[in-house]
Amino acid sequence: MNIKVQLKDDLTRYHPLLTPGVIGYTTDRNPINDCFVYVQFHSIRTPQNILWKSLTIIDEEYLEEKRKKREMMIESLKENGNVELHWHHNGSFKKLSYQYRNKKNKRHFFCNCFSDLSAELYAEMRKAGIKVREFGVPQDAVAYRFNRDYYNDILNRREERWRAIVSTGEAVVEWNRNGGYERVDLTYIWKDEQKTETFLKREKGMELLLELQNDNVSIYHIGDPQYRNKRMLGL
Repeated sequence: MNIKVQLKDDLTRYHPLLTPGVIGYTTDRNPINDCFVYVQFHSIRTPQNILWKSLTIIDEEYLEEKRKKREMMIESLKENGNVELHWHHNGSFKKLSYQYRNKKNKRHFFCNCFSDLSAELYAEMRKAGIKVREFGVPQDAVAYRFNRDYYNDILNRREERWRAIVSTGEAVVEWNRNGGYERVDLTYIWKDEQKTETFLKREKGMELLLELQNDNVSIYHIGDPQYRNKRMLGL
């Protein structure tokens, strides 16, 4: 389908006529990947390979059709959908996947690996009250850019978790025979369920112990910490 688009970025470094505001139509020519599209501009003879994010779609017919399809998809997701939001181990965005069956009972599955488009879809799903299962934990800055409400949810959950730790938690820290850090096991009650978290990395574990001390959470020691660990914890 040929879609009417308008260039919003200055790309004159690639062609002198690729100025902001120039209008063209997408072509059926295959781009180098899904981030790009070939566009035939009125003032340029050959189609230009352009990033989608550098374009604004101004095709009213296409936008109306897209809106109707999106509404149908959202309704289907509300009825029988399954949505998953995945983050990489380093906290960066991985993918937003979703599947549903339409009114003809045909199964549809989509996997979106583009952060900007996934953020747009997530906002619509959230507004419609669609449950989204999460896998992994995003970096704070990544979550903030992805969706402001989603980021605020993370902060609220973090505060709720810490209040639960302060009121019901206790920690057991193990020191090896040389007094070095071994692990911290943290147990607490949150939303009527017992939670247990284990911290194997010394940096994270020591940071947690200091926070627990500041809020007077019970800490039990197995073994005797070496001098530098005692000094760090003020023991």
